[in-house]
Formats: sequence, structure tokens, C-alpha cells
Amino acid sequence: MTGTDALSLDGISLLLVWTAIATYLLAFIAYTIDLAGRSVPASVPQREPVLAGATARAGQQTDNAQSGSVDSVRTPPAQRQRLLWARIGTSLTVLAFLFHLAGTILRGIAAERVPWANMYEFALTGTVLIVAVYLLVLRRYDLRFLGAFLIGMVVLLLGGATVSFYVEVVPLMDPLKSVWLVIHVFVASLATALFALAFALSVLQLLQAFFSLLPPGLLRLQEADMKENHQEAQNQASPKESGPLSPAPPHWGQLSFPNQHSRAAASPPGTSSLPVPASLLT
Repeated sequence: MTGTDALSLDGISLLLVWTAIATYLLAFIAYTIDLAGRSVPASVPQREPVLAGATARAGQQTDNAQSGSVDSVRTPPAQRQRLLWARIGTSLTVLAFLFHLAGTILRGIAAERVPWANMYEFALTGTVLIVAVYLLVLRRYDLRFLGAFLIGMVVLLLGGATVSFYVEVVPLMDPLKSVWLVIHVFVASLATALFALAFALSVLQLLQAFFSLLPPGLLRLQEADMKENHQEAQNQASPKESGPLSPAPPHWGQLSFPNQHSRAAASPPGTSSLPVPASLLT
């Protein structure tokens, strides 16, 4: 294979990789919209006193709810919910994976070796395995809610590697001309793909556990406090100017009793409690 052919194949591979990155970005946006739709706050059940005999029924209902959520994950593809943005994200992910895979294969053909001999090629192969594992798992489990995390991570890794670590096709160094390059690096890349899926599941589990520990209504109270503070800041920024003939406050001009006890009982809230001279009282 001549150098011109290798360069042209490498250029086509790079173009396919950038196309895959752009398509992955669109899939990430679609998955994010779908995840936002799934995150609609639901009514949090309040703690109510129950009878002793109802404890077993409550535990059984909790177990049924948990088993129902597990069954929804194991739903076959033909029986899953037809979530529009999730389906758009999955379709774009499949399309981007095809571009990604074609770019990886052309990179290997251009180099006449396996495409994972440097950092750019390792990131290229590792990210394509991450998406491949994700799409294969989707055939059995409905994990489309992980798409925003996984595809977002693929966009960052693949885009960063293409910008920072890209190098042209060069001959392989003598220490790397071994069969262990094929076995060891491929197994490491596959393990990275499996770890990425477990990482996304762990992050979602931690977020769910964190929000479940919050007391009911805390987020709504914080939002109400933020709105009230914002309204107060707007009122202080633009105070209402009073005219020269504006009426005085109602407590002005009212007399208070000199007696300490009667003064506290008779004075309305906000009135002055200064003693009044005796000449004014006679």
C-alpha cells in the first residue's frame, strides 16, 4: 500500500470520526431531554401512623414496587414504552456507532495493523467498544436512561482524544510488534467498556440514594425561599418614593403612659414608649 493511499484512508477515517462525534452529540441531547422528562417530581408519600397488622402489607407493597421496576428494565424491545426522545437518541447512537466503527476499521487498514497502538487509537477503539457494549445490553435490558451519561462520556473522550492525541499513521515500533499487543490491549479496552457501564449505573444509584434521603418538600421549600429572596432584592433595588404630603405612620402622635407596666400593656406594637411630661397631662 503506498503512502498516498494510506494518507487518503487515514483522512477518510478522521472524517468519519468527526461525523460520529457530531452524531453522538445529537444523541446526547436527545437522551438528556428524555432523562429530564423522566425526572418529573412525583408526590412523595408522607409518613402516616399505621396499625401493627398493616406493616406486613406495606412491606409487601414495597417489594412489589421494587420488583415492578426491575421487570420494567427487563422488558423486551417490542414491549417497551415508546418514549420519543429515547428512541431518537438510540437511533442516533446506532448511526454514530456505524460511522465510528467504519473510521476505526479504516484506521487499521491504513496502518496495516490493529488500530490501538497509540493513545489516539486506544481511545478510538475503547470508545467504540463502550458504545457496542451499551447497544448489546439494550437488546436485553431497557437501560436507555443511561444514554445521557454514556454518550456524553463518549463525546468527551473521543473528542478530546481526536483534538489532543491525533497523530498520522506511522510504522509500529519494534517493541510493540508482538501478539500480546492484540490480546492485551483489546482485553483492556473491553474491560474499560464494561467498567463504563457499571460506572454510569453506580452514579445513578448514588444520586437516587442521595435524593431519597432528603426530607419531603425540602426542594419545594428551597425553591420558594429563593423566589422570596429574589422578590425582596427587587423591592430593595427599586423602593417606592413617597411624596411630600404622604400620610404619617399611624403610631405617630400617640401618647404612652409613664407607668412601666401600663405602658407595655397599652402601647400598640411599634409605638414609642418615652415618658410624657406632667404638664402635658394636666
